[in-house]
Amino acid sequence: MKMNQLLKNRIITSCWIAAGVVTIVLLGAASRIKSHHACVGINVEIKNVDQESFIEKSDVIELVNINGAVIGKEINAINLFALENVIKQNHWIRDVQLFFDKNNVLEVSVKQREPKARVFCVDNQSFYIDGYANRLPLTGKASARVLVITGFTSNKDTLSAPDSSLLKNTVKLVNKITSDSFWNAQIAQVNITPKATFELIPAMGNHLVEFGSADSIDSKLRKLKAFYKNVFYAKDMSAYTRLNVEYDNQVVASKTAATYGVDSATVIRDTTAGNLPTIEPSIDSSGNKHSDNAKNTSKNGFKNSGVKQNKPTNNALTSIGSSINKKENIKKPLVPKAVMNKNN
Repeated sequence: MKMNQLLKNRIITSCWIAAGVVTIVLLGAASRIKSHHACVGINVEIKNVDQESFIEKSDVIELVNINGAVIGKEINAINLFALENVIKQNHWIRDVQLFFDKNNVLEVSVKQREPKARVFCVDNQSFYIDGYANRLPLTGKASARVLVITGFTSNKDTLSAPDSSLLKNTVKLVNKITSDSFWNAQIAQVNITPKATFELIPAMGNHLVEFGSADSIDSKLRKLKAFYKNVFYAKDMSAYTRLNVEYDNQVVASKTAATYGVDSATVIRDTTAGNLPTIEPSIDSSGNKHSDNAKNTSKNGFKNSGVKQNKPTNNALTSIGSSINKKENIKKPLVPKAVMNKNN
């Protein structure tokens, strides 16, 4: 009985193996027959184009035929791998897949790169960048409503080491901004300073944010958002001209000189608990009073008297304010006319 069962199993296994071999032989024969057929057409599909299309089907077909027309050419004479490399030479193409369907039509599936920001160089040249630090040339086909970057140092084909590092840091910051719905709506422009640091220009509020380097981006954005939530939105949006988030656990906010006659830093503490101090502008060197309350001490005990505290011992957001007798005219960097309101 056991011998019969064993023999039966062997017969079934042999049949499956034979069927597999026959299938492979038939597929191989069909492939050889197909390879002698000619390409009868090209079908192009451009994927991940939600808004603007920087690639047209005609551009892709032109690249496919760059070394001679493929329609009418035998399939086995068409090097699909080489064609893929040719098509990828277009800066706007992120990936491409080529294959022949059952009707001998060449199917071309293309993925377009997504522009994250438009960069303006100091020499007035301009280009887009994607999230992988690829520089994308301007085209006459479309323009993207994206974040604006000004002050980049070069658009040479080969960047120097400092320029390459600056581009990577710029993309790092751009990715953080554009991946967050709040910051993507709030930040309209990023300025690159001569020291290779960053300044943020918001869409709301007449102020400038001194962001510093691309280090600790999450921490800087987190405390800046806490400042907006707990202080800024509770006051006049034009009450400040400059915010600085470069210091550990601090946001230093300079008040408008025209309003108070001085620049005094805002004190922020324990924002997570909502325990914010009262901001009380001090008296300037001329003896002019800039607040109905002449006290120079906040509710939480901090004095606006030049106390320096750059590294608090706790994790709460803290900044210690100081009065500066020298008035400062803060000017907002100009957005290039061609890209006002991200319309370019």
